[in-house]
Amino acid sequence: MSLLPSYISLKWKLLLPLTLAMAVGTVTLTWINDANLRHAAEQTRHGSATRNEALLDFLIQQSERQLVDGGAALAESLASGPTEAFGLESGFVLQPYWEQLSLNQGFVSLRLYDAKQQLLAGFGIASAPDSLINAKLADVLINDRPASGLHCTELCLFFGIVPVLHEGVTVGAVVATMDMSSLLSAFGKNSGRDLAVAVDQAGAIRLLSATTPGIQNQLHQVHFTQHAHSESSLSHSNGKVYEWQQLRPGKGAPGNPYFITRKDVTSDELAIKRAFLTNLATGLGVFLLAEVALLLSLAWFMRRMNRVSTGLPLLGE
Repeated sequence: MSLLPSYISLKWKLLLPLTLAMAVGTVTLTWINDANLRHAAEQTRHGSATRNEALLDFLIQQSERQLVDGGAALAESLASGPTEAFGLESGFVLQPYWEQLSLNQGFVSLRLYDAKQQLLAGFGIASAPDSLINAKLADVLINDRPASGLHCTELCLFFGIVPVLHEGVTVGAVVATMDMSSLLSAFGKNSGRDLAVAVDQAGAIRLLSATTPGIQNQLHQVHFTQHAHSESSLSHSNGKVYEWQQLRPGKGAPGNPYFITRKDVTSDELAIKRAFLTNLATGLGVFLLAEVALLLSLAWFMRRMNRVSTGLPLLGE
């Protein structure tokens, strides 16, 4: 025997489609609001990546300019002496400058070369010979124009190379280098993010320096997604949500390192979830109120219909 009624009353024929339509509308509006919130958050993150990349560009140029300006001051002081004393007295001339630059501006090495690229004097860390620096040095000695850049091997160092001119003739060059500690500190203060510097080594990212030691442990869990102008990702660790950005300032020039930023966005993600739950609760509340109003309206309507149908036989009499 079938348990289904042989017919569906007019009340249910009206109630069921309207209930279904309101339920679908409630779910759709809640989903659209959540999608809009997440899209707005994503756009904010893309804008943040653009600003952070511009900030890194500025800090890199500032560091390189600082090296070139410091090297130019040294070159000018060296050029003021006699040419024959250039090689003999250069170490004594550079010594006081080196002490000031290393303490006040964070220079990590200072080298003086003659016109044949022979080392005359050096202070600070003794880096291994490098083909890029040697090529830049040769170019500066030939063209009499300063050069600067960022170069990463075992460490990432800014370098600045300035020619020493004496009576219009290039007699040597000053090579100064500086580490990235000032850039890491300045970026953290201006952006509120952790920063790591890494290079691509055999298809894997190798971290060279970072503002926070914990970045190294989390980095292998991050899978960056390519967007229009940046790469970003979200990761979860110890109950927190982190936003990651992989930036390549300097238009991604060959040899430039990756700059990886990290920010705790747990509060932002919780805010989005709370907004979703609030929208869902509001939608359900409106849905239930609408259902009650609909039931009351239909009950009143059906009572009127019953009265009319009851009175129809009397009209025939």
